[in-house]
Amino acid sequence: MNITASRLALAAFFLASAVIPPARAGTIFDNTSASADDNWECYGVGQPCGQAFTTGTAGETVTGVALDLYLNPDNGDTTPSAIHVDWYSDSGSSLLGTRIGQLGTISPGSVPASSGLVSVTLTANPVLAPNTRYWIVLTAVDGDVNWDSTYQLSDADLFYTNGSDITYSAENYIMSVVGTEASPTPEPATFAGCLVAAGMAAVFGRRRFKAMR
Repeated sequence: MNITASRLALAAFFLASAVIPPARAGTIFDNTSASADDNWECYGVGQPCGQAFTTGTAGETVTGVALDLYLNPDNGDTTPSAIHVDWYSDSGSSLLGTRIGQLGTISPGSVPASSGLVSVTLTANPVLAPNTRYWIVLTAVDGDVNWDSTYQLSDADLFYTNGSDITYSAENYIMSVVGTEASPTPEPATFAGCLVAAGMAAVFGRRRFKAMR
């Protein structure tokens, strides 16, 4: 293949690639700039803590989660043997929905004695549906951990539990959820059309080059 044809073939490749938009990294939920006005103790199984969030207009894949936590043994806190972070669906009422699966874990040793963002070690990267509410739910096994909350936001997206009492409140746990948002996949006809057009450009360009020699 001559130099001109090679360049045209390369251009055809980039033209075809351009019709597939890349995934975009972004923030799904983040209120970590808000002040910590309160906190709740999250106990073992049956007494977890959770925060709801709603996705945007495109499907998103979770790539990172961080929660504002602290553990204070001097104040009577019992260090948990494990901390699980799950994700749940939303019931559309004052109760969270069904547990979908485990999102990740937090090492109890990584939780500071004073408030600080603690990253979740993800064991899954769930794909979230667009325009859908989900819950991040924290369970401290055989112990308790404190999750900071804020009054700065009026969204009633927080649920908390004390025994069997689970309710919404105009208060939010402090956390961040980041991910990648995939752009819509082009229609097969559009993609095929670009490939055909690019291929024809390469062929005619090569013929033109030969005719000029």
